Amino acid sequence: MGEEGATLRTTPYYGGGWIGLNVRRSRLRDQRLREMLALAIDRRVLVEKVRQLGETVSESLVPTAVDDYPRRAVLAHASLSLAQRLQRARTLSAAMGLARDKPLRLVLIYSSNPLTQRTYLALDAMWAPFGVRIDARGLESRAYSLALNAGDFDLMDYGPFSAVQSATSFIGRFRSDSFLNYSGYVSAEVDRLIELAERQVDPAARARHYFEAERIVLRDLPVIPMYSGVTHRLVARRVRGWLDQSGLSLPSQYLSVVPR
Repeated sequence: MGEEGATLRTTPYYGGGWIGLNVRRSRLRDQRLREMLALAIDRRVLVEKVRQLGETVSESLVPTAVDDYPRRAVLAHASLSLAQRLQRARTLSAAMGLARDKPLRLVLIYSSNPLTQRTYLALDAMWAPFGVRIDARGLESRAYSLALNAGDFDLMDYGPFSAVQSATSFIGRFRSDSFLNYSGYVSAEVDRLIELAERQVDPAARARHYFEAERIVLRDLPVIPMYSGVTHRLVARRVRGWLDQSGLSLPSQYLSVVPR
C-alpha cells in the first residue's frame, strides 16, 4: 500500500447535506410540490455517482455520527422503492399541472464550488421529467450569506454542521425564532417540543421530544435531507497524537511530529 493510502483517515462527522425550501414563497407553500421534490431524488445516485465522497444516504435530519440520538425520524416515503416514489411524484406533478415542456423554474443558491454545482446539475436532471427546473446560482460566500438572510431564493444548498455531538444543533434550527431557520418555517408544535426537549435533564427524555419534533419537520418538509457527511484527511505517519474527531476539531497542542 502506498504512503497516501496508508495515511488516509475517513471519519463520519456531525454534518450533512440538505436542500432548504423557502416556504415563505407562495409556490413552495404547496405541500404537494415539496413532497414531489423529495420523492424524485435518487439519493444513491447523488452520493455514489455524482458526489463520490463516501457519504451516507440519509432521510433524517440528524447525521449518523451523532450517537446519542439513537432513534431517528425519516421521511414518510422512506419505506417505498424508488419506482414507487417516482410513480407518486408523477401523480403529484400531474395534479399540480406541471409538465416537462412548461416547467416551474425555481431559483437555487449555493456557495460556489464545482462539486455543489455538479450536485445540482444532477438534481435538475432528476426533477426535469416532473416539470421542475433549477436556476442554480453559485455565489461567493458573503453574497450567499446575504441572500440567505434576506430570503432571496426558492431553494438553497444547506450543509448543517455541529462541533459537538448534539441533536439540538440540527433539530433546533427549526424553531420559528432561530437565526438558522432559513426556510422561514413556523410550527407552534415544533417550537413546543424543542423547548420541552431543551428543558430535559434525562438524555432519553430529551431524545424522545426531539424525535417527535423531527417527525413533524420531515412531514412538513421545509428541508429535504440527502446525506450524512464524512471527511477525508491525509495524515503523515510521522504525526503523533492524531485522533479521528467527528466535530472536526483537534487542537495542535496535542500533535507532534517525529523527525525523519
